[in-house]
Amino acid sequence: MTDKNQAEWLLVQQSYDKQEQQALWLKVVTILVWLWLLKSGAAIELQLGVIGLFWLHEAILKTWQQRAANRLLQLEQAILQAQDIGCQWHSQWQYQRQNPLQL
Repeated sequence: MTDKNQAEWLLVQQSYDKQEQQALWLKVVTILVWLWLLKSGAAIELQLGVIGLFWLHEAILKTWQQRAANRLLQLEQAILQAQDIGCQWHSQWQYQRQNPLQL
C-alpha cells in the first residue's frame, strides 16, 4: 500500500462517515421541524415545501457521498493491485467527466 493511497483512503473514509452522520442528523432535524410545523398549524403546502427542501439537501449530500464511495472502491482496488492512484481524484474525475446532462 502506497502512502498516497493510504492517506487518501483514510481521508475519504472519514469524509464518507461524516456525510452519513450529517444525513442522519438532517433526518432528525426534518422530523423535528415537521412536528413543529404540524403543532403550529402551518398549511400543508408549507409543510411539504419544507420537507421537500430537506429532501433535496439530503439528495445532494448522498450524491456526494456516493462519489466518495466510488473513490474508496477505486482506491481499494488499486491497493489490491499494488498501483499508486492516490491524490489523483480530481484529475481522474476530469478525465471521466461526462456532459452536464449525464451527471
